[in-house]
Amino acid sequence: MLYSRLMCAALALLSCLAALSAEEQPASKKVDSAVLEKEFMVFMEAVVADMKSKEKPPPEMTDEKIKQKLNEAAQVLKNDGLFKTTVAQEEQFKNGTFDNAANTARMQQSVKVLGELQAPFPGYVATAIEQYQTGKLNGVRLELAVRMLEAVVARAQAVVKEKK
Repeated sequence: MLYSRLMCAALALLSCLAALSAEEQPASKKVDSAVLEKEFMVFMEAVVADMKSKEKPPPEMTDEKIKQKLNEAAQVLKNDGLFKTTVAQEEQFKNGTFDNAANTARMQQSVKVLGELQAPFPGYVATAIEQYQTGKLNGVRLELAVRMLEAVVARAQAVVKEKK
């Protein structure tokens, strides 16, 4: 069960990024954020640890395989632009400077829209929403969570639009 949920989460990450890539702004040169990529791994490892505490994974799903899957998901996300920032943003991120007020507003809007869409979403999104609602998100974790949630919302909106 853990294995299938992990696979579903990885696949959901991949499918959500199609919409995100299409929305990238051509403003200034974008770079891959090492800060966001590192935080993604920390966040997803915490999600997996939480899942493992609730249900033992099958024997073939070793910690090494889980780590490999997370690395693969991170690479796909990197290729699809989830970690893209401007050079100036990345410098701010490296210095620990994040726009918590703007990210909180974006998160509120994304949670609201996702609720209105009543679309299913992967477990890692539920974890991010729960952490947001309990006040545990700020800084880099909030920046990452809002990017992931916006990608899920964009994909859900695209699916709803296709059905019309």
